[in-house]
Amino acid sequence: MRVAVYARVSTEHEAQINALENQLEWYKIECSRHSDWEIVEVYVDQGITGTQAQKRPEFLRMMEDAQKGKFDLIITREVSRFARNTVDTLSYTRELKARGVDVFFINDGINTATNDGELRLTIMSSMAQDESRKISERVKAGQKISREKHVLYGSGNILGYRRENGTYVPDPDQAETVRLIFQMYSTGENGLVKIVNELYRLGRLDAGGHVSWDASKVSRVLHNATYKGCICYNKSHSDGYLTQKRVKNLDESSYIYVKGDFEPLVSEEMWDRCQQILASKSTRVIDENGKKHKYMRNTPKSVWTAKLRCSCGAGFIQFKWRVNRDGAVVHGFQCYRRTRRPSISYLQEHGLDLGISCQIRAICEWKLDLMAAKVFEHLTFDKGKTVKEVYKILNRCMAEEKTVRISRKAMLENSIARQRERLDKYIDLCADGIITKQELAERRKGLDAQIAELQSQYENVEQEDERSGTLDMNLIAQKLDEWQKASRNDVNRELINSCVAQITPLTNEEYRWVLDFQLTEVQSGNSATCTLDGFMEMARFTISFEEAKAFKASRNQGIRKNEWHDLTVAVGIRTKS
Repeated sequence: MRVAVYARVSTEHEAQINALENQLEWYKIECSRHSDWEIVEVYVDQGITGTQAQKRPEFLRMMEDAQKGKFDLIITREVSRFARNTVDTLSYTRELKARGVDVFFINDGINTATNDGELRLTIMSSMAQDESRKISERVKAGQKISREKHVLYGSGNILGYRRENGTYVPDPDQAETVRLIFQMYSTGENGLVKIVNELYRLGRLDAGGHVSWDASKVSRVLHNATYKGCICYNKSHSDGYLTQKRVKNLDESSYIYVKGDFEPLVSEEMWDRCQQILASKSTRVIDENGKKHKYMRNTPKSVWTAKLRCSCGAGFIQFKWRVNRDGAVVHGFQCYRRTRRPSISYLQEHGLDLGISCQIRAICEWKLDLMAAKVFEHLTFDKGKTVKEVYKILNRCMAEEKTVRISRKAMLENSIARQRERLDKYIDLCADGIITKQELAERRKGLDAQIAELQSQYENVEQEDERSGTLDMNLIAQKLDEWQKASRNDVNRELINSCVAQITPLTNEEYRWVLDFQLTEVQSGNSATCTLDGFMEMARFTISFEEAKAFKASRNQGIRKNEWHDLTVAVGIRTKS
């Protein structure tokens, strides 16, 4: 029998690592007692919790290998090593059994190959899950005691302080930087970027010892209650002992502030005044799921913000450029990094390195519309050839979807059969007098609901099968015609969203458009060239003042020549590595 070993330790402490070595040696000894066993693979997860299988890479690799038929039996020391989650334990052992693989929990004496294996496994895995709950409660109790004792969390790398003997000691130079930030902001006359400008001008060092500042870093300093002499707890919480995912508490009123035993760098009055100013410049909104999110004001979303990516690596934000006479709002787009760093003019004025900030200027929305129209003008299609290629791709996708549906139906059929087997077992237990009729009715109610839900999912998959008809080649040709006609008018946003992967301003006068349609043929007098970053340039053209003037005229708008600089646009695709 081909055997796989699964071992896990929940921490990476040296004692646990030594325990793991002992575990593996123990498995070898155990296997030596079975002459018909041959260990073919060993899977070990180190320093990983057992409450979630998705967080254990070796466990997932083992499940993949089981599907490939690499072994017949998995041995593990006990249920708690395999999983501390009842649902995971049962679902994965059932999945393995469906693939012809049994699991033997040696210390617990449970083998899923036996008739009572699942019943005993349910009891033991529930006990392992309850142990995780108790551990979680003990951790929370320890955290409560830590708060009462004013214990500091984190590494202690905080601007303005040094960590010594379990407390914070002010660092004179850095403390002066912190006081400067609070003093400037508390007046209400200096925004985050103005403070960043001043920090660069004075050459102030951050916590890492570098002159590197942006608005986000200054904002974090202003929000930190440590500077008023308090320790802030409850900024985040675990969403449960099973998932153990850290969730940030958006409701700042739930924060717990405890007076620390270290020297504050600013007064409580100044800190509170800064919080009031920060709150007045931001707002909280509730999304469609009822969750609260914090956004700065005037940050509307656009297809352009999704596609634009600056050459410095930052994204773009949308802002109000101006309002036309007819009341229509004209938007512009600016590199986010540039909005958070000193302006180019400020850097030049004070003789600072221009590389501190991004040098890509804001671009008005109409210029992006103009470029889009010109890009699609340069796209041509060999319709007959393209339709056939699109047909092949879509047909292949439909075949893949059908395979997925067949697999899904098979899984649902197995799940329904297993639930019905469980129901039959409970009926037998009731007939033997082991459980009462009332207990049978309660368990039957739950199983009936599960079977009905699985049956409903099965029927939905069958309906998807019926709805998946054949491809309409005429419809494909019609869609290509629509794309081709887009060059004659303004390109709609839906087309940009589906056909354009990324737009990057390389300089203020040169843009790169990466298309998300690899079947496109582009008019070009030269052969395609590929850059080092994997961009295959298919065409390059320049938009002149006359073209810009004609485009604006089509919108009943004008443009002066001194407002225009010719734009060079490179069009291509991203090659696969």
